[in-house]
This record gives sequence, structure tokens and C-alpha cells, in this order.
Amino acid sequence: YAPRDRHGEPIKDFLKAKPVTDPDKCVKCGLCARLCPMGSIDPADVSNVAGKCIKCCACVKKCPTGAKYFDHEGYLYHSMSWRTSTPPGGPPVRSLSEAERAAEIAAREELCQVCRLLYQRGYTVGHDGNVSLRLGEDQILVTPSGVGKGRLRPEMLVKCTLSGEVLEGDRHPSSETPMHLMVYRERPDVRAVVHAHPPMATAFAVCRRPLGERYLTETVSGLGEVPVAPFALPSTREVPDSVRPFVRDHSAVLLANHGALAWGPDLWSAFDRMETVEQTARIYANVQLLGGGVELTEAQTAALLGLAGRYAVLAGPRTEEEGV
Repeated sequence: YAPRDRHGEPIKDFLKAKPVTDPDKCVKCGLCARLCPMGSIDPADVSNVAGKCIKCCACVKKCPTGAKYFDHEGYLYHSMSWRTSTPPGGPPVRSLSEAERAAEIAAREELCQVCRLLYQRGYTVGHDGNVSLRLGEDQILVTPSGVGKGRLRPEMLVKCTLSGEVLEGDRHPSSETPMHLMVYRERPDVRAVVHAHPPMATAFAVCRRPLGERYLTETVSGLGEVPVAPFALPSTREVPDSVRPFVRDHSAVLLANHGALAWGPDLWSAFDRMETVEQTARIYANVQLLGGGVELTEAQTAALLGLAGRYAVLAGPRTEEEGV
């Protein structure tokens, strides 16, 4: 999750930057020196670099006064990806109306409910997985790093812009947030993204085996083929780049040696698709144990796809014109 400069742009040549301290903001608390895993900050004078900096950003992320920066060629860089307020020159944080605030509170509660279900079903353990939900057209709520989905609370969620800038929250957004943001940018119709590690689906991802056979009527008509994205190092730009080719024409994807990702027009649709991915993987595994299955024909598949519109209508509220 690349640090950004004061204008919200990704930092170039970040590895050449060095940590510096703003003397007007530093209160000499020494927290940065204690946190540094390499001992590169002199505890006697935190403005001095005493060893090799590995750019872990611990000092910048945890500095209570915002005194820590990175300097490269005379330009000071904030670690904008982890700020909890809008940076200078960034987009202003607009005050929400009473109705908008009520809608956001409900969205936070709903997102936490989905996370609890992911945990209860065994799709996530420990700090696994991440979930996001679009707020309006240019903001999302996303789960924070380092918090188990079974014990997530609404106030722990982080609000970000679609460029990844943190607007609200006292925690760091999930390290896989760029993957979510890529899906939203590629698919304006998507309102929610769910990433989890459901056991059977993840086993298929480890074997690099897509869920492509036309075995199940529900899978054909509702989920579609689930391809496998190439392996990408977690929490790096490789992940969204590996998924991008599949986003426009699919509803879910397996992440090689990693897990599964699903998206949808609302939060419950995205969750349902993740659940369907796992159920499909379980059935396919049993089919293989029984020696293989019989796929639906092309004609049967086409007929099922033709029913998609009818199923969409039936999933919505019944109108008065439809009668009893």
C-alpha cells in the first residue's frame, strides 16, 4: 500500500527517501525510536538516523504529533495512506446530513454483520479477509488491518476515498484495500467487495483449478465461471493487477495460493456470491471423488441463462400489479 505525498499522489523513488523530523512538531517522546525495528532512529536525538532504515513507516504511522516524514531530494513526504484526516490540499471532508449519517451508521452495522457471518462460517480466521462497501460515488468503508472479523465493531471501520486516502478512522485500512479500489474503478455498478479464505475454495485456489464446469444450475444462472487469478504477493500492487483482467466479465475469482474474492451490486449480493463460491467448490470436490460429473449441455446452459432476468425480478419486491 504505497505511501502518498501531500497531494495524495503515490511517492516515486520512495526507497531513496530518508526519515526526518519536523522540529516544530516533535515533542521528543521517543516513541519512534522504540518502535523502529532496525534501531535506525537515535533515541538520544530522534532527528538523527543512526542505522539502516527499511522504510517500514512505523515511525510515521505511529507518531502522535505527525512530526515524522520522509525526505527525498528536499521534498517532504507524508505517509498519506495511513493518515486519519484529510491532508493539506486534499479533498475537504463534507459534513453529512442527518439522513446521510443515519445511512452510514446502518451501513457500518451491516458490514460488521457480514464480517461476523464470514467468521462464523469459517471463511476467515484470525485477521484473515477484508470487506468493503461503497458510500456514495467516491467513498468506501473498509475493514481495518489487524482485527478479527468476528469481533469487528462499527467504529473500527475506515472511511477512504476511491484513491485510497483515509478520511475517517483511527486504524489503518486493510493492506488489500488497493484490490477493492481497483474493482470499484473497473466496475462502477459494484457496491461491495468481499475477500475471504473459505477452506474448500482456497484449496481449489492452491491447486490453481477454476470452478468452470457447468455442473450446477444455480452456479450457471447466478454465479458463472470462477477463474483463478495468477499468484500475487499479498498486500502489494501485484494483487489488484492480477485480478483486473477478470473483473468486468465475472462475479468472483480465486486468488492463487491465497483465497477468494467476490463482488456485487450490494453487500449481501457480494456475501452470497462468496458463500456460493465455497458451496460450489465443496460440491465439485465431491464430484471428483465420485469419479467425475456430467456437465449441462450448451442448450441447457443457454436456457438457464435466459432465466436470469426472471430470477432478478423474483428477487425484488412484489408489485401491486402482480396480484396475489
